[in-house]
Amino acid sequence: MNPIMKYNLTKVISEEPHSTVWVCKNGDEQFVAKIYSSEYKKLWKNENAIFKYLTENKKSHKNIIKLIECFQYSETFYTIMEYIPNVSNLYESVLPKDNYKLINICKQISEGICFLHNEGILHHDIKLENVLMSQNRVIIIDFDMSFFYQQKEVNTGGTETYWPPYPWSVDLSYDIYSLGVLFYEICNDKRLPFNGNLKHEQLNFIKMKEDYRQSKFPIETMNILIKNMMLTNSDRRPTIREILLVLNAIKHN
Repeated sequence: MNPIMKYNLTKVISEEPHSTVWVCKNGDEQFVAKIYSSEYKKLWKNENAIFKYLTENKKSHKNIIKLIECFQYSETFYTIMEYIPNVSNLYESVLPKDNYKLINICKQISEGICFLHNEGILHHDIKLENVLMSQNRVIIIDFDMSFFYQQKEVNTGGTETYWPPYPWSVDLSYDIYSLGVLFYEICNDKRLPFNGNLKHEQLNFIKMKEDYRQSKFPIETMNILIKNMMLTNSDRRPTIREILLVLNAIKHN
């Protein structure tokens, strides 16, 4: 029997080349089902490995999407996750105007990434579309590009706009650079620190030279933090714990 039969697929949330995401129900309870075809089995295996590790070790975090189960049937692969009502990703959301609410969003994202990094997990695809907002809760999703960084995989993966200058790097500073781009967008009305339509060579040249648009967020500490997160030299980027120290130190006037 196909395990997905216990879930009634009710509504498509999103469709991408590698997967389709549905709202589904089991009895009266709602969930989210992410369904991969066989050609994208590796992506499902990445996500399954992360969720399996977290589930088996009883690890969870309020800013990380919760896994219910993963399974395959024939040549189709499924990930079942918690359903969160009234949710949208940061790309679709209208962000608050209050500067300190924006910093709180950055802080919650950082707390989720800190949890992952403490577990040795590289998210590897941090971007607006992979962060959800539901009321005051921020949730990181989409782990099909993720891996345990000590495996020393060489895989650019992710989304080129958020790649660091050396995208084949497999240490945790990869996420820090991507997070810097994301923070820039959050603090600058979703504008990128560079022209996102540039060709790969032009974009990488800007990143190598650190020739970014200046962040104009009213709280200068945040602008300095973002700049440091996007340094070309990965050894000079702050760790996620150092980022949280800075965010926690920013107080209301």
